[in-house]
Amino acid sequence: QDLLLTFTSSTQFGIFGGIVFIIFGWVDKKDRFIDVGRFIFIALGFYALWILLSGQVQVPENAGNIVSKELRAIAFFKGVVVCSGICLLSLLLKIFKIRYSGFVTLICVVFALLLFFVVFSLQKS
Repeated sequence: QDLLLTFTSSTQFGIFGGIVFIIFGWVDKKDRFIDVGRFIFIALGFYALWILLSGQVQVPENAGNIVSKELRAIAFFKGVVVCSGICLLSLLLKIFKIRYSGFVTLICVVFALLLFFVVFSLQKS
């Protein structure tokens, strides 16, 4: 339980930091802050991938139709990996100067906000 709380809390802080950097970069029109936010999301994706592949979260036997907290945490970490992939796509679009980079970054931020509230409700239960 404590390990699961550590993994989800650290990821939640990273998501918050990435969102703040990207929004601050948009407001101030500074690409460096947006890039820092993108790199935070990409690093979180590697962190979540490590958690998933190393089996850090153990899922207990399922009793009935109740979805366990660990199973919801695994779904959350899969979502973080997907968000990281979207952010990596945004970074590649920016590097190759394709104009949809900002739109893909917006999709990444919206998806990250969704993940932020998913992990918030996961920690409350």
